Amino acid sequence: MIAETHKTRRAHRGYLLLEMLAAAALVTTLVVVSTQMLEASAAQRLAMRHRQVAMEEAANLLERIAARPWSQLTPAAVAHEPLSDDARQALPGGTLSIELRPEGGPPAARQVLVTVAWREAAGREPLAVRLAAWRYGPSHE
Repeated sequence: MIAETHKTRRAHRGYLLLEMLAAAALVTTLVVVSTQMLEASAAQRLAMRHRQVAMEEAANLLERIAARPWSQLTPAAVAHEPLSDDARQALPGGTLSIELRPEGGPPAARQVLVTVAWREAAGREPLAVRLAAWRYGPSHE
């Protein structure tokens, strides 16, 4: 009977060790998966922040350009509009493009296109936000 108890204890010790190894493997897997999810979430949050900054920058520039008098709404006049300091700091590799396109027919109109582009990571295609507005000239011109 004593020998039987000794064998049972030894078998339980081995079983306990296997349970602990399985639990450690499970906890390690959960930690790795949750860390990957947190990293992906942080990357998505940063990408959304970049897009939000680009949208705000494009909208602000579009409003500023559209508020100009009709006579000052020329490609040469808008060619030197810079990105704001905040946008330059927030958007990696940020660039700005402003296009003015004449629209035919009365009334006189110009389409204003503002594009803010940036790179999320090296070697990837740049991302961009593009907003458009139409500005109509005075009726007597």
